[in-house]
Amino acid sequence: MSHFEYVSVATALVYALAVGRLLSGLSVSLSSDKRYWVHTTWVFTLLLICVFSWWTMWNLNEVTWTPIRFLWVLSLPSLLYLRANILLGRPGNEPDSYYDYFYVQRRLFFSLGIGISVWIALTPWVQGIYPWLRLAPIHINAVILASISLLGFWSGSPTVHGALAILSIVGTASGFFIIRVAV
Repeated sequence: MSHFEYVSVATALVYALAVGRLLSGLSVSLSSDKRYWVHTTWVFTLLLICVFSWWTMWNLNEVTWTPIRFLWVLSLPSLLYLRANILLGRPGNEPDSYYDYFYVQRRLFFSLGIGISVWIALTPWVQGIYPWLRLAPIHINAVILASISLLGFWSGSPTVHGALAILSIVGTASGFFIIRVAV
């Protein structure tokens, strides 16, 4: 087994945990008495991000793997898993209203979004794909995610959060098909 295969299996396991958590929470978040469309949109967005980021893992098949690079790559699915758990709450102890729950948890949820944007920004350098401090196309994604996360962190407006949810799911879906950038 090559280093890449070893790393991709480990990350696939953590991605599977995140996707499993999102899918198991989806049916509860869609129930008519608890549903909040912004929350549900974020669940679908995180599902897309998990699938797309796992798929782009192939771009790292030529990387020379070190323990630091392995831990770095493993940290993204871990952050996504944490974000999924914050978004959905503890299994079996779901909130009465995802509207209220979303606004209580939004700062923690978007704080992890800021962390993921930092991860995206540093990845080309940590993985040795680009020389240190040379900008890569993926840095545009990092700036967009950081902007969305900062706005989501600071704003309590349902209108702003609705716009952020729509922007995020459309950006995630179109970004994968339009700009297939190597991480």
